[in-house]
Amino acid sequence: MRMTTTFRAAEELAAATAAHLPARPGRSWHRAPGAELDGLAAAGLTDGTRTLLLTTSPCGTVKMAAWPAGRAPLEAAAVPGRRVHPRHLAAAAARHHLPAADRAALAAGPGADGFARRGELRYELCSSPLAPERRTVADTETGGFKVSWDLDGTRITAAPSGDHAVVVRAERLRLPFAERLLRLALDGRAAGNPAAGVCGAAARRLAAAWPLLPTNSRAAGTTRLTSRTGLPDAPHVEITLTPGLGGGDCARVDLRLRCGTDLALLALAALR
Repeated sequence: MRMTTTFRAAEELAAATAAHLPARPGRSWHRAPGAELDGLAAAGLTDGTRTLLLTTSPCGTVKMAAWPAGRAPLEAAAVPGRRVHPRHLAAAAARHHLPAADRAALAAGPGADGFARRGELRYELCSSPLAPERRTVADTETGGFKVSWDLDGTRITAAPSGDHAVVVRAERLRLPFAERLLRLALDGRAAGNPAAGVCGAAARRLAAAWPLLPTNSRAAGTTRLTSRTGLPDAPHVEITLTPGLGGGDCARVDLRLRCGTDLALLALAALR
């Protein structure tokens, strides 16, 4: 009976999470047959090419794993917190599990070449309803491309990086929007005071709330904060700001986020 109760809870949570996952063009998320994950019956979600498995335990712990086609489910990971909101589950999937599924699909065998994958990414960035509407697209000399948006004095660009990653850059981004992206990209908040070497009110505001470390502090007249190294597919954040920048909401910083396509789409939606 307990197994039935927890499986029903997982199914309900999975159905609610589907509404918050970024949908690729023509591939919406919907419920799918599940499987067993770490000894518990797991609910399934799929967009037709990728599947997520989700379990809930009697004590409220939620675990998630990607399930690449034709392979066993990848390693499950617990989502931090209890009674996690579906929006947070979707962000956790976009941070780790969906990039892992994309990487596994590339490693499984022959598929689309790099040119075709960049073409798919270009279409997704330009057609997704999550991305801002008014954009410009420019080709690069190396065969890549860059999509750009101008929003409220902030210059935003997105470009492919490697086989399945995206680099999103935001120049002159206001602090509250930087915090939105940190909430999406990082697994949790900082537990203590900023690390030594973090100077300036804006830098301390960010480093006090998020697990960011100073890198090349004050080099070339700037302070640089970077996210700590995590899982192989974890997003990487780098924030550059002037050392004496005030900590008010009007302060502006430069932010670089390297992540999977799904998290990039959520990030663009957060900047609209």
